Amino acid sequence: MWDRDGYVLWYKRLEVGVFKLPRVVPGAGSVELRASELAMLLDGIDMAKLKRVPRYERPAQSAVKRAETIVA
Repeated sequence: MWDRDGYVLWYKRLEVGVFKLPRVVPGAGSVELRASELAMLLDGIDMAKLKRVPRYERPAQSAVKRAETIVA
């Protein structure tokens, strides 16, 4: 992982249990994780059982202008 001025390597040894790694596409050479996903992985959370909820996104300006012209 790149951390502004160099690479960071995370290492954690388990005394008991296993890490539940995310699914990897066959033939992929690497897996990219967000910081939050790495934290969950290191905390022992099974990410396969998580459900992401849709987040609010502000509509693009062109969509807002089109809606205003339709209303007007």
